Amino acid sequence: MSTWAELIHASTFEPLEPDEGFYHDFQEVDWNEFYREIDPSDENYLGTIFIDQSRVDRDFTVENVIAHYQEKYPDPARQFVLHAIDPEALRFFTLSDWTAAEREFNQRGYVAPIAFRYAGRGNQIVSRFVREHYRTLDSSSAIFGRMLEAIGPKMFGWAEKFATDGLPEGDRTWFIEGKVLKCVGQMSGCQSLRGGLSPSLSRQVKQELIGEQNTKRLIAEKQRVYREHLRRPHKYDLIRREGLFLATLDAGPDDEIHFAQTFTPMTLLKRNRSDNSHMPLFGKNADRVLDQVSFEISPEASASLFNARYCRDAPNEVRPATPVTSDMILVWQSQVLAILRKATWRAALDEVPSVAADNLRLEAERLPLEGRRLQAPFGSRGVPRGRPAPNLAERIYQMADAYAETLSDDNQVIGSEQIVSELTEEEFLTACLHGATFSMAEADSPPDSAELVAFWIGRLKREGKGLIDGSISIALFDIHNQIWNSFFIDLLAQPVWSAIFEAAQRVIRTSDVVNVTYNWSRDVENPWSSDVNENGHLIIHGPLLSFPLSKAEIWAERTGIVRENQDFVV
Repeated sequence: MSTWAELIHASTFEPLEPDEGFYHDFQEVDWNEFYREIDPSDENYLGTIFIDQSRVDRDFTVENVIAHYQEKYPDPARQFVLHAIDPEALRFFTLSDWTAAEREFNQRGYVAPIAFRYAGRGNQIVSRFVREHYRTLDSSSAIFGRMLEAIGPKMFGWAEKFATDGLPEGDRTWFIEGKVLKCVGQMSGCQSLRGGLSPSLSRQVKQELIGEQNTKRLIAEKQRVYREHLRRPHKYDLIRREGLFLATLDAGPDDEIHFAQTFTPMTLLKRNRSDNSHMPLFGKNADRVLDQVSFEISPEASASLFNARYCRDAPNEVRPATPVTSDMILVWQSQVLAILRKATWRAALDEVPSVAADNLRLEAERLPLEGRRLQAPFGSRGVPRGRPAPNLAERIYQMADAYAETLSDDNQVIGSEQIVSELTEEEFLTACLHGATFSMAEADSPPDSAELVAFWIGRLKREGKGLIDGSISIALFDIHNQIWNSFFIDLLAQPVWSAIFEAAQRVIRTSDVVNVTYNWSRDVENPWSSDVNENGHLIIHGPLLSFPLSKAEIWAERTGIVRENQDFVV
């Protein structure tokens, strides 16, 4: 079980009146013991019953739930903890590797995940937790697409190419959209196809066929040939070269190849461009988000909003001399999308049917045999068939070996050692900043302070509101000494950091919470500000986007590589 909901949204777990001997109150749990690796079949395992707090006393009573599980598991040695949660918390953690548990929770309003292990045909649905990661890809690719629309024509020479191709002016929008879609497809791992012809070519075909019989059939045939022979789809591999994640159709034996979630961008780009479309990750209309992005990547705004002078306090300190340009922000956003693809692949891994089945079979293999047969683990619906199960590291190695084999041919051999499944610490924090919510730890454990703060800042910037409570305050002071020379220094202006720490001190001193509002700035003269209103609320103004200012020189060099390459494929 992941722990994000417990630690970030602790207020959603409301303790209920305990029934002596059956379940533990949430506040009474020894969490060090709870996170100790122990199989559910062990009689000392602390089981969990999740209850939808909005449906208590409406669809069922706590007494009904207790009675149901007392009847199902009458062994008095079995202990459970009863958690009342807000269903929205399922955005941040999973109930079980087996997603049938979440479906049962949604239908009944309560579930003990231990009872929903092993669905005969594997996981049939995707958990909300994983779907939330898909939303990070949705939002990130939409932002990347908007940047390409604004910057791509000049950066990649699309405007000149349109002119030299001699296409009619009416095809300009269609032409640029195609280039945008191509680049987004490269960084999402799958090239989207646009069926049909350009507006002017479509009119030309119709004119040529006037008076001919079966006009519709002939047009359809021309479109079919156009799609099949001129715009074939591509599946790109994600590799890392010269410090950049890039797409390739021809990975070689010297490449570092990364596991990453693949998705087709055309549908989501259209959706985020439609009227009144909503970006759930931001809790706002897509137009509002993308309009702010368009403002921040304008030459004047990008030079002001992403200026290194806001990240340091000492006037004589050496600051990066390289100015941040719109092109650099575009290239950085392409890397954010790649990192989120990696994070989404890893977040979804535990729900892959073969991985979930491995975990259950490994538990069965640790139990005493029933004659010559494996014993079904406690609460499960059987034992997955097959050979002795690999652990997760072994399963990932098998997946890497299979992936490498598909990339090998008579001319080259790709080794499994070239396949990368993990995220570096900086990649992981970048993913947290942009909405990923999984833990790096192999075993379940509370998120460390750095990832908690990165996630909190990212959500504050996206949604425009947040709370500084006890857990956030402690996490902030845990990383206080790291901030001025690490990943975090570039996320907020120095005066804003100071205001946040003052609020955190107040929380620790008084045990109160501080409400924080974050407004997207459009003031190029003074883009960052912070103030405390009469109610003690902290009001911050700043940009929506983030950029690694302290590494501006490096990103200027990497931007030059992409500009010279003309797209994101190598």
